[in-house]
Amino acid sequence: MLWDSTDDVFSVYATNILVQATEQEFYVSFFEARPPFIFVPEDIEKLESVRAECVARVIISPERMTAFLNVMQQQLDAFNRKKGKSGI
Repeated sequence: MLWDSTDDVFSVYATNILVQATEQEFYVSFFEARPPFIFVPEDIEKLESVRAECVARVIISPERMTAFLNVMQQQLDAFNRKKGKSGI
């Protein structure tokens, strides 16, 4: 397989991930929650919610989800070994 990424593909930062399963596939939604501006301690008490914006959504078949999870686990294990950390 030849992996190709065009110049117009952009990267976003995800602070939260939501996974929803249907009978046919998994919906993986990536969200960015930006911290609100807090100028004085009283601002925290006034805060009702923090907005999380969906920045990307991927739909994955159950077969691909299994492979995806395996690859993600392998990459996390390699990252943790490199950093000297144990698994989460």
